[in-house]
Amino acid sequence: MNAFQIPYIAVYDEDPIPEEIRPGRSGHDPAKYDTAKHLFNENERIEAECNKDFTETCMVPGKFEYIVGISKSHAEKVGKPYAAVEHLSNEQNSIASELDKLVRKVYTT
Repeated sequence: MNAFQIPYIAVYDEDPIPEEIRPGRSGHDPAKYDTAKHLFNENERIEAECNKDFTETCMVPGKFEYIVGISKSHAEKVGKPYAAVEHLSNEQNSIASELDKLVRKVYTT
């Protein structure tokens, strides 16, 4: 999209590094910490790859599944996209205001 200068919005979640796995904490796990740090550092790469002349970025604080309303265990069991579709397809579940704002922003920009 950058090559053809097609305007777009890049939406991504922050994927913060959990406090409990950081060095010096009782739950520190070097492998999990390295993975979490790598994912968190992808935020900078996403921002750098987006041409600000025709692109807008929108970082969702925390993890995307939290604003959708799906549990971590269910997302891990069936995958985040499927868990989100399952959750949002159920008429008894409401759409979180943060998600509503995000979707409206994407479709009105």
